[in-house]
Amino acid sequence: MLKAIAVAVLGSGLVIGLGLNAGADEFKVIPSVTLRGEYNDNVFFDEDNEDSDYIGKVSPGLEIIDRTERLNLNLNGRFHIIRYRDAGDLDAEDYDGRGAISYQFTPVFRGSASAAYVKDSSADRDIDETGLVQSTDTRRRQSYGAGFDYTLTEKASVDFSYAFDKSDFDNPDRDEEDFKSHSAGAGFNYNLSSLLYETTGRLAAGYAHYDYETSKTDYYYGTVGAMWRFSEIFSLKADVGARYTDTQFKGADNNTKWGGLGSAALTYHGEFTTADVSAGRDIQAASGRRGVVERTTFVLDVRHRFLEKLWLGVSAGYYLNESSADEFAAEKIDEETLRVRPYFNWGIHRYVSLEGAYEYVYVEDNADNTDTDRNQVYLQVKFAYPVIE
Repeated sequence: MLKAIAVAVLGSGLVIGLGLNAGADEFKVIPSVTLRGEYNDNVFFDEDNEDSDYIGKVSPGLEIIDRTERLNLNLNGRFHIIRYRDAGDLDAEDYDGRGAISYQFTPVFRGSASAAYVKDSSADRDIDETGLVQSTDTRRRQSYGAGFDYTLTEKASVDFSYAFDKSDFDNPDRDEEDFKSHSAGAGFNYNLSSLLYETTGRLAAGYAHYDYETSKTDYYYGTVGAMWRFSEIFSLKADVGARYTDTQFKGADNNTKWGGLGSAALTYHGEFTTADVSAGRDIQAASGRRGVVERTTFVLDVRHRFLEKLWLGVSAGYYLNESSADEFAAEKIDEETLRVRPYFNWGIHRYVSLEGAYEYVYVEDNADNTDTDRNQVYLQVKFAYPVIE
């Protein structure tokens, strides 16, 4: 499987890239290798047995970039060789391959597609995205998506997207359920700048189907919102709406429920400082659990450039994942996660970058009345040399 994916990704990238390179604005082939050393004081996120360990990782990779006036192509594949000093049974060879392409077919019509295949095994693999702690069982994830946007008039446009996701765990004895999902959404955007400065109104509606081993959930939603651009450095977007879910558990009646959802994101991009703040509440898939959850998130990322290529920043997030028993999942889920990570990134050479961070994560499982935390420190250096550019 891995060889087939690698050949397909690299082969298609080279064919597309070289075939279009005659008139390309930018074409690059960039092999790289990342060396990382890490200390983790609670590898399993276990409340009673806080096993600490030193972890080393070597990650060779290859990236292909092709950009023209119409095309934007990016293919990226990496292989991760992970070794633990003490917990040798956790040693792993993980990998991830990702690709994304967009093409401007006409001045008013643009299409896009993406794909990813990931094998991972660390307990903290989903912390940044969902706040949920996983086991150290191997998981294989694949996702595919496609969409388009079409400009109707100078002020109005529409867009459509579809996505498929699938997760499979290697250990069938745990409560980690394999699942897959299909989702589709459509949106309508209208420029309201004649009424409000630099404002675009948005309407959206969509559907998703989540298929777990013990339950299936159909999810429908509709939202209304807007995006405001206050200045060249400040922008804000917000959406609110309603949702309807219909969950069928094996051997039980359907559970239907109405609810609300919403999201907001504030962005600041100054000359030396950037900041992104977002918040949201919606129904989402819960990998490693037995159904979907209602997830509330607050995420912050602030970076400041002290030198030409030295950035210092802090990333933080709060996540609340909830589901009453037989509401969206087969068992009660009530987990709160808080993470804080100060970090730096330094481009010490054209082909060499250095990155380091400290991260603290606190997890409280209100369903099991347990709590645990983890401290992590890492330092990594990346060598990336474009052989074609």
